[in-house]
Amino acid sequence: MTLSELLDAATAELRAFADVLDGIEHRHLPTPCAGWTVRDLAAHVAVGAYRNAEATHRARIGSLSPPGGLELGDADPVTVIRQASDHMHAAFAATENWPPIPLPFGTYPVDIALGCLIIEYGTHLADLKAAAGLVDSALSEATRAALFDFGERYLLLQAEPLDSDPVTLTLAAPAKTMSITWTGDGWAEGAHSDNEHRVDGDDETIARLMLRRLPDEDSLVAAAIRPL
Repeated sequence: MTLSELLDAATAELRAFADVLDGIEHRHLPTPCAGWTVRDLAAHVAVGAYRNAEATHRARIGSLSPPGGLELGDADPVTVIRQASDHMHAAFAATENWPPIPLPFGTYPVDIALGCLIIEYGTHLADLKAAAGLVDSALSEATRAALFDFGERYLLLQAEPLDSDPVTLTLAAPAKTMSITWTGDGWAEGAHSDNEHRVDGDDETIARLMLRRLPDEDSLVAAAIRPL
């Protein structure tokens, strides 16, 4: 995907989140994010979206300093999210030469940064739809594609140490088969153990498993992978 397509995909997830949130009257409802209500999730996305937009403007001047803390106060999260989307588009309209983006959770090349934001916003959009009881709460195609594009790198980023002998965890979907291996000392990309724990499923199931968003969790994945 081009940078323009990646930007459009990320902000489409963000604006869809704002649209769904705008229609939810009861924001005390629980969400798939443990311990978070809709109000908590909305604040998390609004703060993150505005800080991420600020990060793109910092990158334009070559700053690698990530934005600091942000308090919403009495601001409406729906309004903040929509403004954040416009703010990020303004940064991309102003330049074509992109240094790394200093996001709050790490500094990445621009295409990888936008892929991270597609996953972040798309996952929380699905969380919000589930909280609202909407029938269509599946991950978007763009979110699944970004997640599978990261593949093993995403799993390694989210992996926790195991109290276990070496084991390979393989997640197999039609779009992508991914393996990471617990060596006994740490995690490594690829299949390096004869002891393989394999989970097969459709793209939606495997993507949700990677994000820890399945109601019936695989025991090894639950032990090994932190939820987003």
